[in-house]
Amino acid sequence: MTARRHSTLALLVLLVMMAGTRLVAGEEPLDKLIARAEAGGDKQSELYVDVARRYAEEANQHLTSGDFIKMRGDIQSVVSYAEKARATAGRSENRIKQAELKMHKLQRRLEEIARAADVDDRPPITDAAEHVQELRSELLELVFRK
Repeated sequence: MTARRHSTLALLVLLVMMAGTRLVAGEEPLDKLIARAEAGGDKQSELYVDVARRYAEEANQHLTSGDFIKMRGDIQSVVSYAEKARATAGRSENRIKQAELKMHKLQRRLEEIARAADVDDRPPITDAAEHVQELRSELLELVFRK
């Protein structure tokens, strides 16, 4: 085999392994997750937090690869879906605590991403983490009000 065939084969194996990891992890495509969240149901707020978490992971990947424009767009999506989670939490009173727990994990993940980012890239991520904290506090108020 030539060097070109070796590198093509290695790339193909890498792509298959990445796709296999995603399937093994049971991760559904983001667009399907968004569709499930927007369909409603008693887990709607939790699903919106799941969507926000996925966007946070994409932001981290874009940050790592140096694509700061996409990273900022992902962070805006994180905030948007976290707000949707908060807005829909009151509709499913039995699931508020689960949404709050997921929101806490999202906040912690955003803080981790911010710590790993360069100083110049931190502000939008830090702002998003703070906003998620505020939304989480509102969810906690709902939990204890019940």
